[in-house]
Amino acid sequence: RRVKKTYTAIVSGKIQEPSETSITSKQAQELGVCIENSEEALWQIIDDDLENQSAVTIWRPLKQWPLEHAWNNTATMVELKPKTGRYHQLRRHMAWNSECPILGDKKYDGGGNAKLLRENGLFLCSNKVTLEHPYFNTANGRKEWVEMKNKR
Repeated sequence: RRVKKTYTAIVSGKIQEPSETSITSKQAQELGVCIENSEEALWQIIDDDLENQSAVTIWRPLKQWPLEHAWNNTATMVELKPKTGRYHQLRRHMAWNSECPILGDKKYDGGGNAKLLRENGLFLCSNKVTLEHPYFNTANGRKEWVEMKNKR
């Protein structure tokens, strides 16, 4: 993959982290998602087909806090790194596989008290997009890039 994306979302509920779907930062990097810092963190992997196509999302929880009307009266901020880019992949993986839909998701929130949290929009934000440039990722291109940076 040439484009790597990072998202942050707030999900409804206290999200579970099963040991059987835990992977290390190194394993996540080997799968081709953008893991930046060298600190060793545990990530979760969702590898579940959508419309008979492979769909893989790497995620980890960042913070939890109480929130009325959320599942378990808890909201969780998560970092999401899709390896594939299927239609509504992040929204469906969080709602269907993690059983914690993204706040404000009118389509996949499951209704009930979650409806009361829809008024402020979908709590999903793209934070970072990294792409491999066809020239600047070559040996000559990297050399030129370093020279340009040093001229600043």
